[in-house]
Amino acid sequence: MRAALDWSFSSAGNAAIGVALTAAYAPVWLDLSLVVECRERIERALEYLESDSDVNASLAVQLHIALAVALLYTMGSVVRIKMVLSNALSAAERLDDAEATLDILFPLFNVYLHSGECREAQLIAERFERLVLRTGDPRARAICLSAHRQRSALWRQTARGPALLRAGA
Repeated sequence: MRAALDWSFSSAGNAAIGVALTAAYAPVWLDLSLVVECRERIERALEYLESDSDVNASLAVQLHIALAVALLYTMGSVVRIKMVLSNALSAAERLDDAEATLDILFPLFNVYLHSGECREAQLIAERFERLVLRTGDPRARAICLSAHRQRSALWRQTARGPALLRAGA
């Protein structure tokens, strides 16, 4: 795979093939805990996407989701992770891709929750729950329950939880 990607992004290669291969292989890198390589390969594919508007938009969404996950595991900046996920969310919503939107909302919820932005986390969780109810996706229902438990635990850990939410903290 590495040789194929190196060739795809070389001057003699075909970058569109490289983008498709990168999007398809990103879950493998993540499963193998090759998150730094995953991040680097995705960033290279996204550089190409910026210069070519003919690439399938759903590939861009897949790449942004995988990049956000890789950034989470390689201690990327919270600001960058939010930006990557927000861009992916906008693209997924333009495509009306409910599955991708669900895949984006949960990590976005976690980023906001764990960076202390309770109000934003609550809004994302509510959006996620509405989409889960609309789609009826059983996998997403389990994730929704996990998000609900995380929110509940946060509120119980601090008596200020509801007050922070009301204050928009």
